[in-house]
Amino acid sequence: MFFKFCYFLSKIVVYLFYRTKITGRENLTGEGCMVCANHSSWMDPIFVGVGIGVKPRLNVMAKQELFEKKISKWFFTKLGAFPVKRGESDLAAIRKSYSVLGSGETLIIFPEGTRYDKNHAKSGAGMLALRTGCTVLPVYVSEDKRIFHRTQVIIGKPFVPEKPEGKLGHDHYAACSDEILRRIYELEPKA
Repeated sequence: MFFKFCYFLSKIVVYLFYRTKITGRENLTGEGCMVCANHSSWMDPIFVGVGIGVKPRLNVMAKQELFEKKISKWFFTKLGAFPVKRGESDLAAIRKSYSVLGSGETLIIFPEGTRYDKNHAKSGAGMLALRTGCTVLPVYVSEDKRIFHRTQVIIGKPFVPEKPEGKLGHDHYAACSDEILRRIYELEPKA
């Protein structure tokens, strides 16, 4: 009930106050996948969630700092978020991600790992994509979000990254993450 209420409230904010235009919904498969989006604002998960819908269930990988206080931990957990320790190998977050993708739910992550680093993706998205063989759905969200100005959410075509021959390693994961980030920014409208 709480999740549905927050989703309804988010839709009001996104459509009414940000005049959001969502394109590419025909690319949604209706099945679980790894949604990868650019990250320029703390509001990006809201825009992505409203853009892709809530079925199948949404799970969001979010920075550990959001879970340090009891009330915020409760709030974000209720919304389907789980913590990841940035800048290190977080085995609990990796296991949770495998579980989400293995159960056919949707995982939302931001390959940049932080807000707005167009030129560099962390290797985690590539590692998850290559190890699980999941479908990746690239999503671009307008970077200049201002109230009462048009915000765009553009959903790209889903793809399954090609798994290289031999043993997977950091270079493979990094290359796959960079490919995912490239596909996200290819969706950015040209001026």
